[in-house]
Formats: sequence, C-alpha cells, structure tokens
Amino acid sequence: MKTITSRNIILRPTMYVAISLLFVALICASAFAGGDGRSSTSSKAVYKGHKNHLALFTGITHHEDNDEFSIGLDYEYRFHKIFGIGGLVEYTGGDCDSWIFGVPVFIHPYKGAQFIVAPGFISEDDETDFLLRLGAGYQVEIGKGWSLTPQYNVDFIEGESELAQVIGVALGFAF
Repeated sequence: MKTITSRNIILRPTMYVAISLLFVALICASAFAGGDGRSSTSSKAVYKGHKNHLALFTGITHHEDNDEFSIGLDYEYRFHKIFGIGGLVEYTGGDCDSWIFGVPVFIHPYKGAQFIVAPGFISEDDETDFLLRLGAGYQVEIGKGWSLTPQYNVDFIEGESELAQVIGVALGFAF
C-alpha cells in the first residue's frame, strides 16, 4: 500500500501548477509578440536596447507565521524582447535565517509586466532543499535606465507544508 505524505500532497500539485503557469505565460508572451518584430510589448522604456538588468531587492518574507526582512540581488540577461535569464541570491534574517539561490527565467509579456519562474535551492540550518519560486511584478521607469519593481513571489520549498510568500520592491538599473 502506498503511503501518502504531506510532502507528496503539496509538492506534486505545486509542480503541476508551476508548469501550467509557465505554459500559460509562454503562450501569452507569444500572442503579444506577434507582428513585425517592432512590438511595443516589452518594457522598452526601461531597457531601451540594453540587455542587462541588475536589481537590489528588499522586502518581507512570510513563512511559518514569521515575517522577516529579506534583501537580495537579481540579474537578468534579456536575450529576447520578451524573455530573459539570470541569477538571484536573497538572504532572509530573523528566525528564518536562510539563503536562497536561483536561476530565474524572466517573462515580459506586456510593457512593464514581468513574471519569473526560478528553480533553485534554499540553505538554512546546515540543510539545503530544492525550491521553486514563482513571481510577478511590474517595472516602472524612474529615470534613465533606472526602474522600480514591486514584486510578489511564492516559494515552494521541498519538504515544507507551508509556502513562503515574499513581498517587496526592487530598485534596478539596465545597462
């Protein structure tokens, strides 16, 4: 007889949801990208031909009834007007006291809207677990190459029954 664990109950549906969201985002991005290649659907106001974007993130992480301060860096290399790939590192202090490392895929379907799907891992208390971060934000140009991006992220952590929610803002620069 197969034993059902809380990990299976949470992780399997989470992966199905994540994969479904990725496909929906890709389909939406493809629909918005149609035309002659001069589409105004990407956040041209911020990027203006720049392929690199570096951002400092500050926010609050809610996990297991704790609200803790988080700070991090993320980098994006925009290889297409809609898609980019990069890296992220984030530290959450207090009772969480953890580091997150990930490889986000950025999707920019329309103007400043951005979605991320970031597989990675979380390291806390000499233990490392797989995580999947799904996030959404909206880049607002605040100066030549500078952007401010409010973000909402959800971290699905292997072996955890409760999700981690991360809310904050990133100050970025395109170069």
